Amino acid sequence: MDYLIDGKLGSPADNEKRALLAWEQGEEFVTSKPVLLSIESTSVCNLRCVMCPHAIGAVRRPKHMDKEVADKLEGFLKSAKSIQLHGIGEPLLSPAFWQFLSAVQDNHEAHIEVNSNAVLLTDTTISKILDSNLKTINISLDACTREMYQKIRGEKFEKVSMNIKRLCDKRREKVDSELKIWLNMTIMKENYKEIPYFVYFAKAIGADHTHFNDLNAFNAHTLLNWKVERGDFIFNYSEQMIDSVIDEVHEKLKEAKRNAEILG
Repeated sequence: MDYLIDGKLGSPADNEKRALLAWEQGEEFVTSKPVLLSIESTSVCNLRCVMCPHAIGAVRRPKHMDKEVADKLEGFLKSAKSIQLHGIGEPLLSPAFWQFLSAVQDNHEAHIEVNSNAVLLTDTTISKILDSNLKTINISLDACTREMYQKIRGEKFEKVSMNIKRLCDKRREKVDSELKIWLNMTIMKENYKEIPYFVYFAKAIGADHTHFNDLNAFNAHTLLNWKVERGDFIFNYSEQMIDSVIDEVHEKLKEAKRNAEILG
């Protein structure tokens, strides 16, 4: 798609060239727009996952982005090459997220991605996503069994699994869709043994990729009081760090990689 720069039509690729040239020449004042955008459309979330600041009330004054701010950002979306539409909240809750998705409808040069918990993947939201220019949706799942998912995320595993499967099925029916569906697991002591099976689950449900990362290394003061009770499960952040089981985690990841290679 095209946008105006210095009164002339240009494309996201042109914008990127101008940005790189300005950087190489050490310009202090640039005429290009941002090439990469990371926009948090909301800090509101509908889950309280044990390893998230939402679980301990550490997200102060959660709110959706004001429409006035979202309107000002639309022009930047048209010229960017990489756009991330997520942050500490659940984007599908936010009116600004859907506004941004509409604003980048014709920007076919950009890689546009979002993280979601998939709770709000209804037929309506799935249709909007598949009709958009979104390239990657990374779904945070953290488990592939009902019990583990309930411990960590506190939602119904069957409901979210069916939402993801519906998205995968609808994507498959839309033959021209470029959307890639990733499933994400945050590794901790409680769930690391599920790593190899997570790959099987992703394949069975129709996802394209799996992604694994470990817990964030927050400062000692923050970790000291980070404790979440969910039924019989007590999540103590510092005790769930994987340092003491790192060799076992590596073995599970190797097994997951072998499974992934077999499954394609």
